[in-house]
Amino acid sequence: MPRFGGPIGEKYGGIDIEGRKALEKPETIKGFPHPNKAFEGVFWVSGDFDTESQAEVQRRILDRIEDLEAELGLPLLIGNRDFPLHVSLQNGVLGENDPRDKEVKVDHLMSNEELTEDTAPLVGLPVEFKYLLINRGNILLTSAKIPEAVSEARKAIAEVYASNGLTPGSYNYENILHITIARIAESPAVEDENPDKQNVLEAYRKRLIELRHEISSNPITMRIEKVARGVGERLYPSD
Repeated sequence: MPRFGGPIGEKYGGIDIEGRKALEKPETIKGFPHPNKAFEGVFWVSGDFDTESQAEVQRRILDRIEDLEAELGLPLLIGNRDFPLHVSLQNGVLGENDPRDKEVKVDHLMSNEELTEDTAPLVGLPVEFKYLLINRGNILLTSAKIPEAVSEARKAIAEVYASNGLTPGSYNYENILHITIARIAESPAVEDENPDKQNVLEAYRKRLIELRHEISSNPITMRIEKVARGVGERLYPSD
């Protein structure tokens, strides 16, 4: 991918290099379970996009990914079809073993006025997304410039989480702003005696690189229509 420098460029470059390496070793790519029970212990704050933004991503990226899925026979989970498109702002681990205690904490966060105030500046915010990255089994659409409003909101959300006993999630959102476009749903079966199956991930990688060049030369501006919050599958259910 083109180098644009700085901590954001370094992080994106690292993600992409590791993603390409993973596609060379199919055994390292694990299918993504859907729904994913691990999400049930994580509280999320995310941005949802307006209709026009979603339509442009559908036309320029998602329709192409669906065609690729059918062509290669590679099962994918695809945004707008299998899960809503969204940009993750911050997550936190609830860490409660007792379901009742967890529900109390979640209810408090759902009605938390600080979260409402801290994320209000994001509503209506346009964000340019430029780079399509291969992230192991995921396809990410990333922004080269993280708006200051997003950075400030993330800090404030993290403070609310900490004051309510949540711990940071396993994913580090520092120096990255992304939309998950698709995920490999099932690890591809690769057999030595079947070269067609061996070539599936290589064809997948090449086509994504072609699509990346198209997007980077003409980035997509997405407008955040609302800020959503909730627990994993409750926030983004599978049906």
